Amino acid sequence: MRDISRGLKSFARRPLASLLLVFLLAVCLTFALTMLAVRMSAEDRLEEVKSRVGNYGELRVSSSYRMQVFEEERAKSQAQRSREARTMGEEEMQAERTRFLVPEDIADSFSALPEVSAYDKVITAQIKFPELTNSEIMSLEALRRGIQAQSYANYFLVEGNTDGASAADFAGGYKRLVEGSFFTYADHLNSNPVAMVEKSVAEENGLGLGD
Repeated sequence: MRDISRGLKSFARRPLASLLLVFLLAVCLTFALTMLAVRMSAEDRLEEVKSRVGNYGELRVSSSYRMQVFEEERAKSQAQRSREARTMGEEEMQAERTRFLVPEDIADSFSALPEVSAYDKVITAQIKFPELTNSEIMSLEALRRGIQAQSYANYFLVEGNTDGASAADFAGGYKRLVEGSFFTYADHLNSNPVAMVEKSVAEENGLGLGD
């Protein structure tokens, strides 16, 4: 009672200052309650989005293995590398070309997990097409090494995957299919030669469906 009486007397002596203090406290309390409500709403929304979007992961050969192979190759002489290249059989050449790829049986086992809702098997390679001209800008590495643009004119970065419809660039809207249709894993199994070409590259080289 004493504290209440003292507070009322203080309010009577300085009504304006007391009202201002009460107003500021009310604003602070309102702001705190609003922020709490926004946070709770955002957390609920985040959980909802996470349940629909999920997580994204990649399977790649480890960098330590790549470094191990690099050190092994660097330790060989040029004569030894040339001799190995001349005597290498078809199976050895295939193993040489694919040693930085994740084995397909491992990828298949991973894709069969119940937690995985969609997946792509992707292989990327730099391939030369003598009859086509690349309109892409040169890489920084090429510029640093002083390579002429003409030497890269016929090289294309080719990316192969199992299903273009589920590729991240298309799902995110970064790429759009303007003609034709997506390929599927069945095309790979049936050895159908299917490719999607960027529109400006196709126009510059006179490419159309069926080429």
